[in-house]
Amino acid sequence: MKKISFSTVSILFLALVININVLIAENHPEGKLDVFVTFIVTVPENTPESDTVFIAGTMNNWDPGSGEGSSSDDLPMTKISANQWQLTLSLSPNNSYEYKYTRGSWNSVEKDEQGNEIDNREVHVPFYAITINDTVSTWRDVLNPVTPENVDPVITIYNDSPQTSIAITWASAAKGTNTVRYGINDISENQLVVEESRDMVTKNDSLIHVARLTDLQPNTTYFYQVETQGIYQSDTLSFTTAPPQDSSFMFIAFGDNQPAVNTTILNNIIREHPTFVLHTGDLVQDGTQLNQWFDVLHDHQNLTSTTPMMVIYGNHEENSPYLTSFFTFPDNSSSDSYQGHWYSFDYNNVHIIGLDIYQDFKAGSEQQDWLLNDLQSIGEEISYTIVFLHEPPYSSGKHGGNLEVQQYLLPIFKDYGVDLVFCGHNHLYERSIINGIPYITTGGAGATLYDYYPGINPFSVYVEKVFHYCKIYVTRNNLWVEMIRQNGSVGDVHYSMQTDGNDKDWHSWKIAPIEDTDNLQTDPELKLERFFITQDVNYFYFGFDAPARTKGISYGMYIDTDNIPGSGGTTDRWGKAITAVSRHLPEIEIYAYHKNDDTWSSSSPKFYHWDQANSQWISASGGMGSLPTGGIFSIDSTNRFFELAIPKTAPGFNGTDSFFVELFTVGETSGAGASESIPSDSSIQFTAENKSTAITVLTNFYGFNMSNEEKPDSNTICIDGDPLDWLSMGIEPLAVDTDSAQLNPEYQLDSLYVYMDSINVYFGFRTPCQNIGLHFGIYIDTDNIVGSGGAYDKWTCDVTAVPRHLPDISISGR
Repeated sequence: MKKISFSTVSILFLALVININVLIAENHPEGKLDVFVTFIVTVPENTPESDTVFIAGTMNNWDPGSGEGSSSDDLPMTKISANQWQLTLSLSPNNSYEYKYTRGSWNSVEKDEQGNEIDNREVHVPFYAITINDTVSTWRDVLNPVTPENVDPVITIYNDSPQTSIAITWASAAKGTNTVRYGINDISENQLVVEESRDMVTKNDSLIHVARLTDLQPNTTYFYQVETQGIYQSDTLSFTTAPPQDSSFMFIAFGDNQPAVNTTILNNIIREHPTFVLHTGDLVQDGTQLNQWFDVLHDHQNLTSTTPMMVIYGNHEENSPYLTSFFTFPDNSSSDSYQGHWYSFDYNNVHIIGLDIYQDFKAGSEQQDWLLNDLQSIGEEISYTIVFLHEPPYSSGKHGGNLEVQQYLLPIFKDYGVDLVFCGHNHLYERSIINGIPYITTGGAGATLYDYYPGINPFSVYVEKVFHYCKIYVTRNNLWVEMIRQNGSVGDVHYSMQTDGNDKDWHSWKIAPIEDTDNLQTDPELKLERFFITQDVNYFYFGFDAPARTKGISYGMYIDTDNIPGSGGTTDRWGKAITAVSRHLPEIEIYAYHKNDDTWSSSSPKFYHWDQANSQWISASGGMGSLPTGGIFSIDSTNRFFELAIPKTAPGFNGTDSFFVELFTVGETSGAGASESIPSDSSIQFTAENKSTAITVLTNFYGFNMSNEEKPDSNTICIDGDPLDWLSMGIEPLAVDTDSAQLNPEYQLDSLYVYMDSINVYFGFRTPCQNIGLHFGIYIDTDNIVGSGGAYDKWTCDVTAVPRHLPDISISGR
């Protein structure tokens, strides 16, 4: 690969492939000869006879083997007896090597007797030949026989009627007649013989039992007991149905408790008495191991037997059938293999969607088609839509964000107005605001906590390395989330954007106000301190301090929505001595009047839009006060804060998501001009009430959702894995493969593309790699200083750069 200069940055692209023939002894620079190390391993009796055992470790770049011994990095062993395999390697003395045994892939790596992950084996090589004797307990994909166990009941929601129905799933160690007894006062009131079953250990064993109770009463506690006659009988337990449709409620979200449950977190959740819980995945360490499901369900029995627990697949569930066997989820109208992998349900005024990002969710996939249809079918009675999935789109944790979630789900969530998204995967708490939607990573239920790295998530508003869970409160008109630490303290609070006269939601969303900067106005009744603006999919929100108490004060806003000089209203609808600079004539004027008895005019606030064709202002109606249909406002008389929510469909906005706006106050004098404004305006410089009726001109408009920066290039690269945009823009490769020395097509690189616009630097390369594990890396030397930069590889691959171009940036992927 030849080196080509790009601006002041030199780039070296490396495929991180190391070819080591560890079977050939060679002289080392220090003069030491390799020594022979013989590995002998005894494998389980149930190891498939046709399989080959491999060594994978630091001596061969952790290549698990192809199963054929064809790769130069593979280390296949030789079978020396029925259950023993042997391999002799030539390794460097006075070095340590880590390794494990496989049967040709990581899906067949060795595990402990319970099927759990084991630490890497290690050998320190002396200066003489040695023999290592190891024993494999079990393989990941060849389980030791599992003895069926009784499993206590698991309560779930299986349809959109949690007020009148519930599912109870349990397991028995052997077959028998299955019944559920239940009632409000006594379990003898009702009895249901259960016929629905699922397999647990072997095909058609029918040891998992599902009872679907219907015709229940809302907001009612039922006592129940399940029994498999002669095999298992549960204690007398209880559950409570959902409250009536308009009732407030609280539920909990948490995730990532593997490999061990944090009992403090779990017990705290149980004491909260949530109406239901959402689990964002990684409930177990290895979802393919049935014994782990026995353990985790036993650990959670005091929660799952009384409270509906809805779980979604994480990476550790491993596409396991056990999750959808022990938990009964709503039907998703898909094939049997995908049942329970994604689903939705209504709980009062909330619609909840669970997604499995380890099944295809790209455009045209069964899961995305289902998601779009589900979002389009949400009823008018639903106030909030909440999604939960395992990996976040962005994160400050060590796993970072999921690019495919960014590409294929974020636009859908934005378009359909999703209100809240819960994720896990990174073992910490983080709240991000993306496209006006809060994304909360709640990965603190017991797994080892991760450090976080400030700056890698541009949307982060709060992050903390802490064991925790999330409490979600829901009312008809409000939704808020509290992060509860292990010690019970509240760590972070997120409020939905509410027009309630309280500024706490603005602080929760980390929305910075536009502030008074000249501080000239000394009359506290006229003064403006802060002006907040934001939006969601349906509304524009405005909030400002309204300190007037004893004076008649008018609060006004001019909004220029078309950003066309000379286009807009040329008169003030309230007859004030106010106009706007021609550059920003308003299409919308909003006024609210505070009376001198500390009340507000019954017609306030008033909304007007400019009729350009007839050169007149038209008054709105249909909302609160004199706002357009759907418009709402609220005033907090204690904190003196005024809030407005205006539908984006209101006349005058004309479909725009951006505008210019100026807020101002007008005193008691009839026909006077503005006395104060935000943003501070050089034409409005008053220390007391402006009583003059001479025209005051608003000149300093704030551009909401406007960029004052130079527009980025129109031909930007779309990060979608498709080279078509590079080709359509005529971008030539920065470097191409010129030696063609690599013969294995999986390892070949033929071109490196680099492009820079006014905001980003883009990299692209072609690789035919499909069937092997391969590292790709980019070294970037940004300072062009000899000897300055990283001298070792962050991924511990055997790669470095010449001193002339030691990298200041390293990008790696596998």
